[in-house]
Formats: sequence, C-alpha cells, structure tokens
Amino acid sequence: MKMNFKSSKKSKDCKRSFIASVLLFIFMLSLSSIVYASSYTTTVDFRKDYNGSVREFNGNNIRYTATMSSDKKNDSGTYVVRLDRESGIWAFEVGRKTLKRVGPGKAEWSNVGSGRYRLGFEKADDNVWLSSKNVVIKNY
Repeated sequence: MKMNFKSSKKSKDCKRSFIASVLLFIFMLSLSSIVYASSYTTTVDFRKDYNGSVREFNGNNIRYTATMSSDKKNDSGTYVVRLDRESGIWAFEVGRKTLKRVGPGKAEWSNVGSGRYRLGFEKADDNVWLSSKNVVIKNY
C-alpha cells in the first residue's frame, strides 16, 4: 500500500510541475504579444544635415522627443526633424516637423505602419552645433 502512495505522490508532483510549466509558457507568450512597441534612446550631435541610423518599428505611430541644446548663445533658431521610411535601397520621406533649437521638442507621425525608419536632421548651414543626450524614438 505504501508503495502505491509514493508512486501516486510522484505522479501528482509531475502533474503539478507540468501544469506550472505550461502556465509559465502561456504567460511568456502573452507578454511577447503585449509588448510590441519599439523604443530607442540615443544621442545626437550635428553641425550639418544629418541622417540617423535605420531602426525597426512594430507599431503604427512614431514619436520623437529630445531636449536640444546649441553652442550658440541665445540661439532662437529652428531645426527640422524628418522621418524617412526605408524601402530596399531607397528611403522615402514620411513627414517633417520644425522645432526650436533650444529646449524640449516633440514630433509625432501617426498611421505610418510598422517598418524600417530613420530620422533626419536639417538646419541652416551656420556652423552651429546642436546636440541632445536624451533623444527618444518610440511607438505610441
């Protein structure tokens, strides 16, 4: 009788372990389907027009935020941030936003779809350096 009890207990432990493993697997799958948004944090420094790295985005909308600074005292100028979609060897402009050179700025592009995108930065050819240490590009 004792032998059957131990055998039965091992069987119950195996079943519990199996069920726990299956539940953990389902939980991990559900997390991967919930966390679909792409987000990148980077820096930028430019004096002339500049194209950033191509990055993958899985959502439908893309937001750019940065706090820009200038090496020109009391800089009241603007710069343009441009979103390009890469398609093979080409890149097509999705849209552009004009932002102040100094301080926080935000640009949003909606309904662009998932794909490979890059940001481009444009400004007057005035030899002034613009930089930001907190550039965030993400789906929203």
